Amino acid sequence: MRYFIFLFVLALASCNSANYAPEATLSTQEAADWVRRLAVYVDTRPNDIKPADRFDTKYTGYYDTLVQSHQSRLAAFHHHGDTYYFLYVKKDIKSMYEHYRFVGGMCKRDGQGNISWLDQRFYSPRLTTAELERGQELFATMVEKGDISAYYGNFDYIEWPDADFVYSPDKQEWVLQDTSQLRGIAPMINE
Repeated sequence: MRYFIFLFVLALASCNSANYAPEATLSTQEAADWVRRLAVYVDTRPNDIKPADRFDTKYTGYYDTLVQSHQSRLAAFHHHGDTYYFLYVKKDIKSMYEHYRFVGGMCKRDGQGNISWLDQRFYSPRLTTAELERGQELFATMVEKGDISAYYGNFDYIEWPDADFVYSPDKQEWVLQDTSQLRGIAPMINE
């Protein structure tokens, strides 16, 4: 009897879980195109350029190399209406060990397929391969509930946003919150 209850619960859980694997909705080429377009927004930009200048096509080669060296890929993807949800994963090459970071968010595209608006909802801390399911859990919560605030302050899951930094879709970068205690010392740091 317990065996049948277990099978029933397992079947019910599998029916309710969505398939966010990129390959469920995207071809290999489409997934690679998404990674390339997202890298400009969510990955490391060259140190010598301003955030708005990173979209200049002269940096395309830089981002292509970055995607390869970080082994960047889409770990999850979902499209609903005009909103695209993404889970971008990259290898943290600054780590002495094998660590990865996730960036999860949502975006919209214009008629030419270019990203016209993007909001990074979370940036993960360094995660080992054994901890990668945390990104999937955050992504599913973001898509299904629309709110990941239950994870705020849990540094095992989310590095940003935190009490100091929040992503600004208008500025297309992480910025200090008005309530940040760093606000008073930030000008001294930038000197």
